[in-house]
Amino acid sequence: MYERAKMRTDNFPKELLAMINGQALNKNNTGMSGSEVYESDRIVLKIHSSADCYRDEIRMLKWLDGLLPVPKVLYNCVFAGKSYLLMTKMQGKMACDAAYLSSPEVLIPLLADALKRLWSVDISCCPVKRTADVELAEIAVRSETLKTTPFMLEEGFSSPAELLDYLSCHRCEDELVFSHGDLCLPNIFLTGEKLSGFIDTGDAGIADKWRDIALCWRSLKHNTDGTYGRYEGVDPDRLFDELGIKKDSKKLRYYLLLDELFH
Repeated sequence: MYERAKMRTDNFPKELLAMINGQALNKNNTGMSGSEVYESDRIVLKIHSSADCYRDEIRMLKWLDGLLPVPKVLYNCVFAGKSYLLMTKMQGKMACDAAYLSSPEVLIPLLADALKRLWSVDISCCPVKRTADVELAEIAVRSETLKTTPFMLEEGFSSPAELLDYLSCHRCEDELVFSHGDLCLPNIFLTGEKLSGFIDTGDAGIADKWRDIALCWRSLKHNTDGTYGRYEGVDPDRLFDELGIKKDSKKLRYYLLLDELFH
């Protein structure tokens, strides 16, 4: 997950160099966002080749400050064609840490608590909507760039266009809440038997609550069934028991298919 990769700073903004102030930063290879991520004990630096890559994440981090435990933005800029985002480091361990995956009786209630904390946020003033209608409209604009994935084929869709058409014609009724947008286990931090906070909020906003449930459930499943790691005695469906709701297979499938169009 971490490596002692030397970070080249010869073309960094001077203000950023001053804030880092010679701290040793190790590269974090956990994520799949396309960013370079470097960390010390106190700070996280994300770098991306796209000039507007962190716009949405910064917007949501600032809006969520004081509402949810999220990193604080220390510095951000676009310099020499790259985006830079410096934040405080979230304390604790990722929910995919072996200590938690091997203790589902601790982990699953904490995941349910994470979802409930998100849903507790008042959405009346939330500046971003991420409903399926909004996301489908965004996807339609770049439909020619979409790629067929194995999961699409397994679910009976021969192309992204066919899947997009299906999702557009089979909209589920929304149960609107504040949604993280990428609620996989590496984006949830835990300390002991308590929630520490959330990272990677670039896709956050108002959305159907099953958007987060689906991604969290799949992440728990894949982190324990051998896809990423194998841990015995983990039943992902216990998440629904902890949430006090019935498993809605139709909505789970819908939001997992929708997420596939963002890969």
